[in-house]
Amino acid sequence: MKANEGFNAIFNKYLEGVATQQELQLLMDYFQQKDCIGFSKRILEEFSKEELDEYPSHYQAIADRVQVRLDHLHGNSVNCNPKISLKRSFNLFTLLKKPIAVAATVLAFGIFSTYLIHKNYEADHGKHSALEDVILPSHNEACILFEDGVTYSLSDLDAKLLAKRGIQVTVTTEGDTVFNIIEAPLGLEQRQKFCSPKGSMSRLVLVDGTQVWLNSGSTISYPTRFTESNREVTIDGEVYFDVTHNALKPFVVTAKSTQVNVLGTKFNVATNLANDNVLTTLVEGSVEVKVRRNKLLINPGTQAITNQKTGIISSQYVHVHDVIAWKDGKFKFREDDIYTVLEKIQTWYNIKDYQIEESTHDRFSGTIVRTKKLSDLLNQLEKISNYRFNIREGRVYVMR
Repeated sequence: MKANEGFNAIFNKYLEGVATQQELQLLMDYFQQKDCIGFSKRILEEFSKEELDEYPSHYQAIADRVQVRLDHLHGNSVNCNPKISLKRSFNLFTLLKKPIAVAATVLAFGIFSTYLIHKNYEADHGKHSALEDVILPSHNEACILFEDGVTYSLSDLDAKLLAKRGIQVTVTTEGDTVFNIIEAPLGLEQRQKFCSPKGSMSRLVLVDGTQVWLNSGSTISYPTRFTESNREVTIDGEVYFDVTHNALKPFVVTAKSTQVNVLGTKFNVATNLANDNVLTTLVEGSVEVKVRRNKLLINPGTQAITNQKTGIISSQYVHVHDVIAWKDGKFKFREDDIYTVLEKIQTWYNIKDYQIEESTHDRFSGTIVRTKKLSDLLNQLEKISNYRFNIREGRVYVMR
């Protein structure tokens, strides 16, 4: 096997996260040699493939320094790749599978060294035993509580029996399960409570065609037939709405003591992300947010914060894609400290509690795909921070 082929094989293992420390050391040594142009080109190619969206401007400077560094290493004799243009965001640790951006950034400063090896590829054996791990169910265990007190687990119920109860299950071409609520005959309307369990995201379509996505551990209560005057639902947790427009029937979401009034729009409501506050984030259209006697009309890209104790409403501009990343099965971080990161993680995994022995100045920015095993996600956080994690009896312990 040629030398380049051997190093290419190691680099492929690096992308998959399975390279040994010895293999990584060989790769790091080779990066310092002038004839490593093949790997420089591969890093830039992989870097440019990253799924990117909005980005802080200094990330373009990082990409430029990557090019300058490579030109310097190779005497400007070869153009490895066209200059990188970051038209979208630089995801620092996206998709759990390829920390290419980390590699490219460190290469830009010429310090791709054993420090990265120890940070990114410490031996994982024994760090999180299977018995101590938090593992999510392999399928959606959503349930519905009916007005007569009967609760059904939707994954275990026969389609015909579900249909009798007013639930029709369909599967999209992408393989996603959608629960459609069938409108009850006049005079037979009931309220139902749909529960999306920990570790599952659920999608349902209400009787008016409004589409609803429920995040992990969230619930929505709705009627099987809306009244003539309005469409009213109650939620707990985090829920995204794509409301069917009907000027004659306003759509009203009740979240604790907050009410969100809309005609037809897209927005996200969360009752579980900030103590005593309900967060309403508008994606499209306009909504009116009310708490007690106060109300506020917000525009797209704005988040209303309603304090349930004081009745005060404030607002702020937010990165909407960060807020609704959960709909795509991802965690999105933007300069988040370890406390914020763990609060977000706790909404997805069934974690009893977490304990931070000592915090650092580390901040997390980027996107991580949700995993079935908590340990897999924590391992990724270890790779890009000074923290170490242990799972014991459903609790997460954070150490330096």
